[in-house]
Amino acid sequence: MLAHLPVGVPSITVSASGPSRLFIVGGIPLGDRLVMWWNFVARTNEEIVTARNAWVAGAFGEVRGYIGEPLAAPPLPPGDLKPRLRNNYGQ
Repeated sequence: MLAHLPVGVPSITVSASGPSRLFIVGGIPLGDRLVMWWNFVARTNEEIVTARNAWVAGAFGEVRGYIGEPLAAPPLPPGDLKPRLRNNYGQ
């Protein structure tokens, strides 16, 4: 399950019926406009290309619990990927 807390929300209550893991990421919203493609988020087209090449080369390591071969990265679209437009959170 994934939850997102908009800027200004001071707390969240979570519960689980059994053993669970919680991963929290927080901080000041990123000031950069972001490029998003497939499983990657970066600041530039070049960073996306580098990440895709690293994925193809197996540099991301094994995903524990996943049964099967790693997913193949799709081909990049022609041309450069462009940053997303800013959203309501100043990004």
